[in-house]
Amino acid sequence: MNILFVNANESLPIIVYTKLGKSANLKMLQVSTSKSSKNIFTSVINEFEALAYSKAEVNVIYPQDERVTIINNSKADADIGAEIKFNYIYIGGNAVRSRNYINAVGNGSSINANEIIFGSKSQKMDINTYIINTGRETTAKLDSKVALMHDSICFIKGFAKIVNGAKESRSFVEEGGILIDRTARIDSIPSVSIDENAVKATHSSATGPIDDESLFYLTSRGIDKVRAQQLILSGFFSPVISNIADDNVKSIISSMINDKMKNNGRYGAIPKIDTTDIIWFSKPSADLFERHYKYRGN
Repeated sequence: MNILFVNANESLPIIVYTKLGKSANLKMLQVSTSKSSKNIFTSVINEFEALAYSKAEVNVIYPQDERVTIINNSKADADIGAEIKFNYIYIGGNAVRSRNYINAVGNGSSINANEIIFGSKSQKMDINTYIINTGRETTAKLDSKVALMHDSICFIKGFAKIVNGAKESRSFVEEGGILIDRTARIDSIPSVSIDENAVKATHSSATGPIDDESLFYLTSRGIDKVRAQQLILSGFFSPVISNIADDNVKSIISSMINDKMKNNGRYGAIPKIDTTDIIWFSKPSADLFERHYKYRGN
């Protein structure tokens, strides 16, 4: 299912309610774009319910222009044995405020949130995502990657909660940031709240500039600086992009990253498909907990 929302000089409030039937499968792509000559806003509310043993992947992409303020809110519940994956791509808009609540309600359910945030110029982004383990033997994962250039700012908070009664559950939060320009700023706050014993939970955060040695290595082999930065950025986003099942969505996202990097932070439209130098084929570790020293060998 593909849904396109377009702002044309008018603010656009959107509400999408999806209820996925028992054992059903769904792939959804939502693209909110714009072409405006005045300051407007886009407000998108996604309410999602996945019934028992259903599977869903929802891709939400925001390539709006610099006159649009984006307000995003999502709420999703996964019933017994259901699997929900939300992929959020924040790449446009002069300002973004996002609040997402994804709950593994039923026993044995799984929720997965992936975030790609690429800011430039004076973009300001405020992203809060909450993953909740409510049922027994549930899995909740949040993987956020932020890259900023110019004077852009991003405040990102990933919060994981394992409630009382969610025995044998697993929760994982990882936030990573890369500063292409040192004038950009990332505030990253991962946190967890655990009210149950016999669970696994990790959270981590790491932010830094592009590695000078990597940049020197690439440029010393005849690669110009912009393309070298693009290659490094591609590798940085690769683990998140490779979590997306739909290859067409991968290509769209990769093309937007490519275009923004090649054109000094330009945004506001979906460019022609161009996956040159984009590395999204590599798969992350089969078990995200293997990355954490606490659970290696267990």
